[in-house]
Amino acid sequence: MPIFARIFAIGFAVLLLGVSGVDARATDTVADGVAAYDDEEYAKAAAIFKGLAEAGDDDAQYYLGVLYQHGEGVEQSDGEAHKWYKKSADQGDADAQYNLALMFEEGMGIEQSTTEAFRLYSLAAEQGDAFSQNNLANMYDDGRAGETNHKKAFNLYQKSARQGNTVAQHNLAGMYEAGSGTSQSYEQAAKWYRKAADSGYADSQHNLALMYDDGQGVAQSDTKALFWYTQAAEQDTPVSQYNLALMYDEGQGVDVDDEEAVKWYLKAAENGYSQAQFNLAIMYDEGEGTEQSDQDALYWYRKAANQDVARAQFNLGLMYYTGQGVKESDAKAIEWFKKAAALDLQEAKDALETLAED
Repeated sequence: MPIFARIFAIGFAVLLLGVSGVDARATDTVADGVAAYDDEEYAKAAAIFKGLAEAGDDDAQYYLGVLYQHGEGVEQSDGEAHKWYKKSADQGDADAQYNLALMFEEGMGIEQSTTEAFRLYSLAAEQGDAFSQNNLANMYDDGRAGETNHKKAFNLYQKSARQGNTVAQHNLAGMYEAGSGTSQSYEQAAKWYRKAADSGYADSQHNLALMYDDGQGVAQSDTKALFWYTQAAEQDTPVSQYNLALMYDEGQGVDVDDEEAVKWYLKAAENGYSQAQFNLAIMYDEGEGTEQSDQDALYWYRKAANQDVARAQFNLGLMYYTGQGVKESDAKAIEWFKKAAALDLQEAKDALETLAED
């Protein structure tokens, strides 16, 4: 099941910077403030927004809230950010409603309130705010809206996705793939994963690679699977790094390349992916794609074993039993064989029986 990602980013396209201490003119407008920012006159922009916000301009109130939240041009204060977002939100500003909803959802500077976050997301979503539509859909999807309603979630993801929201496109694809809130359609899932993947969304790149790998919703293609795994892997997605390593290891869609396999197993292993740690240990153990190293093999077997990879536990036990790269120890060997046996690995059970007979 693909990851259903949520947005936790400020919904302000232009990140405002600045310092206080510059007076604004009575004739200044929000557009003047934006122009000042674009000209890198940050102090002037901050002064303009502050003056207009105090005069009741909802856009300026929103921008000032952003400044306070980021501590730019003013001393950072979630309380002041909340204050100005609320003033703007109460006047119907969708961007402010969205940012204020985020603050309530996460309890940033205010008491956490899922109810208030839901109310504000709903108000902004009704105005067509794509970010709010996505986050509101997520609340319906996981029941934080007070009810679980996959159909409402699907409709909201769809509205947001059609506006180009990448996360919503990914989530919509997941709904199609799972048949949640709509009829299952792998073709539609692939379509929406592709849209998000083309925008650089790593989770969608990985899921699209899987669909090409399996020929699900698209014509099976090892070449395209390799391409999309690579795109996601280069964005540090551990499972994509592992799958890419496997393709090089097994020569799927590409010539066998042990060194490239080791490269990607290592990246995934360093990101904590347990199966990659195990496979990397084997490469060191057997000297494939890298110099043979008992110490590196031992290190990565232990990493994987500590994450309950049964075969890693068994191999680690063998290293202790034979004294390969470590001081021979029947006690340590038995300890790891027992762990692997508890995970139902037959080889470990057989090893324990043999040791018991001895």
